[in-house]
Amino acid sequence: MNGNNQALIDDCYNELTKIECFIKSDPLSSLCPYLISYCVVRACGTIEVCTKNIIFDYLSFGVRSETINYLEKEILESSWNPSCGAIQKLLDKINSDWSLQFQALTSGIKEKGDLTSLVNLRNDFSHGQKITATIANIMTYFQGGCKILEILDYIIQP
Repeated sequence: MNGNNQALIDDCYNELTKIECFIKSDPLSSLCPYLISYCVVRACGTIEVCTKNIIFDYLSFGVRSETINYLEKEILESSWNPSCGAIQKLLDKINSDWSLQFQALTSGIKEKGDLTSLVNLRNDFSHGQKITATIANIMTYFQGGCKILEILDYIIQP
């Protein structure tokens, strides 16, 4: 994974860890539900941005400025949930072999479920539902999402 994406992941992980320490030190604080909701959005958003960056970086290497402009609008500026299904659909539009490889490498692994849980929590929150997951759950889900990013990066790297 390139340095920029790794920095985004590291920054997010460090922030989540600090919030986790705060929550553990004062679990009855009225701030905890807000911090947990923030962590869901922060973690899922980081996975989304890194997913788009990995794909964009590969596709935009050495192409014309018009192609870069198109890819920026279609990939980087789009908003979507970074579920394994959505990633696989995008890969299928680009290279069906990548899609099949991604499906094979993510089939039945725990991290796929972790990422699904993180995406579902973000959707629940955005639709006005309370987050019932713990900070420990969110940390696990984020780490699972990072594993999915590693698989994605592995597949599309030349």
